[in-house]
Amino acid sequence: MSFESNPDRQSLWSRPRWYELLPELLLAAGLMFFLIDEPDAATSAFKSNRAVGLMAAAAVLWIAGRVVLARFLHARVARTALFGLAGLGVLAVVVVPAYLNETVVEAFPLTSAPADAETIVPTPSSPPTTASTAPASTAPASTAPASTART
Repeated sequence: MSFESNPDRQSLWSRPRWYELLPELLLAAGLMFFLIDEPDAATSAFKSNRAVGLMAAAAVLWIAGRVVLARFLHARVARTALFGLAGLGVLAVVVVPAYLNETVVEAFPLTSAPADAETIVPTPSSPPTTASTAPASTAPASTAPASTART
């Protein structure tokens, strides 16, 4: 009685070589560095249900991709390269933006400017004025600081 497995099945599902796990190690190392260096930014995603769902979907797709490619793509180096690129893509989307020194300032949508720049469009609660005159109610009562003002 032989306990050897079917040779055809063994060729389809073989044990991974050590280098085939490099993409996962690269991804884990990058995410671990991010967690240690920027813990607030790294853990902020867990406060959002949408972000947790996206991470779970990415993990399921990663595992499914590993299984499907192990079944149909027999070139180990090609599989490793594909998942290495995927891991670098994940790090580029998740980690790299936290280290870019770009300040993003989003402006509110502007309405079109009036034809005459000197004229301010009146609101129902205020009388029409021009840019050169200000209502008396907005002028300060005194220009001296409160501590040196004399009564």
